[in-house]
Amino acid sequence: MSNRISDEELMERLKKLGTFLWLDPEADEKDYRFLLNLNTPNLEYNGYNDFTLNKDGSYTVGSRNIVIDINVLDDDQFEIGVCHSIYNVSGLENLQKIISIGYGSPFSIKLEKRGVGWVSYSIKIPMLTVYSIYQLEKHIETLRYLLVQVMNTVKLDID
Repeated sequence: MSNRISDEELMERLKKLGTFLWLDPEADEKDYRFLLNLNTPNLEYNGYNDFTLNKDGSYTVGSRNIVIDINVLDDDQFEIGVCHSIYNVSGLENLQKIISIGYGSPFSIKLEKRGVGWVSYSIKIPMLTVYSIYQLEKHIETLRYLLVQVMNTVKLDID
């Protein structure tokens, strides 16, 4: 017998952290990409603001969407990571910042050299298995903290 959490219960448990924008509980194929809410005002570490600087020097009001990947496995197990969203970074100083932000966290960081004519890397966070809905909530909070730190301190390349 499978001990899999229902989609409705999962959405309810995680609604304070974001939303499963693309999840249809009635669909045969499930899309568990999770739109993470970065603009929670009661977070001590949340220095991220609501403005995005564009290439031409203009700015856009509203945060960049952060989509994390969640897989729902059997027996109350989940996977969490950032695989579909790719962040690009150039320069040794920015790479060092990425490593220092992720250091000591439960997440791994995957760097892949980009073939763009200068030193640039794409960054992903591979899937990490967690063993309860409580752990999933806590790991989403940790991942949100890490992503906010990256957005506040690292100069990301905008493609």
